[in-house]
Amino acid sequence: MKSIKREKLTKRNFEEMLYKLNGGETMGHAKHIEQTEQEGVYANLHLYYNDNGHIGTWQKGGHCCYFPENLPKGETP
Repeated sequence: MKSIKREKLTKRNFEEMLYKLNGGETMGHAKHIEQTEQEGVYANLHLYYNDNGHIGTWQKGGHCCYFPENLPKGETP
């Protein structure tokens, strides 16, 4: 599954973009803590889902990506 990266979006702006790309349908959300390549350094990831699976990920600093294959009609902004 190929992701499309978007840089420097606020969490709110990313969620609004995903909501529109998801056809205005509500999304599931889960928070995941993942260890980075550096010992003892962790990243908080916000994962978003629809009925097709994982549709996007956002992390602090505005780094985010989404997965068109799991969005209705494979839409892009």
